[in-house]
Amino acid sequence: MKKIVIVLGMHRSGTSVFTGILNKMGLPLGENLMKPTKDNPKGYFENMDFYHFNEMILRECKSTWYNVSNLSEEKILKEDYKIILKSILKKYSKHTIFGVKDPRICVLLPLYEKVCEELGIEIEYVLINRDKESIINSINKRDGYSKEIVSNLIDTYLRIPLEKKTSLKLYYEDIINNPDKNIKIILDSLPYLQNNDDVYNFIDKNLKRN
Repeated sequence: MKKIVIVLGMHRSGTSVFTGILNKMGLPLGENLMKPTKDNPKGYFENMDFYHFNEMILRECKSTWYNVSNLSEEKILKEDYKIILKSILKKYSKHTIFGVKDPRICVLLPLYEKVCEELGIEIEYVLINRDKESIINSINKRDGYSKEIVSNLIDTYLRIPLEKKTSLKLYYEDIINNPDKNIKIILDSLPYLQNNDDVYNFIDKNLKRN
């Protein structure tokens, strides 16, 4: 693997739709993907190897996706975690370019950066964002967390990603409402991808929901 494309974005901000589009355009994600659910009927496009790894770290750091206050760079840069992540990345080494998406990576980014640096893998960041109030309402409706808690959580998740130089930054609402324009932006920004009919069939305006 020479390059890994990391999709950054908060939970319920359109990361699944965005990553699904990239996958339909030719970005490999592996075959071990999370199954669709009623919350994401078209799929999450999350590789379960990375998902289970990220969940393990949160659990061992006495954290969850909705409470990351116990996380620190010192905790997540444990040598054991680096060894495990290296083994996962090497599993997909047959791909020249590989993509990974899990919003939890936003708060685990120093670990991913360190391991990729040690393996000589280039990281390309792409960021998907959404109107903050829409994210708050979506998580509040699904999980019942207060708007204040979710607002603070969004700020925490996006603090590091917003500091990164990204090859591509899009908004969920723009993708759904203006697919032609945004597909062109994706192709211009990530020239190793290709457009096809599956991309347009995948984008559904009905996905714009809380």
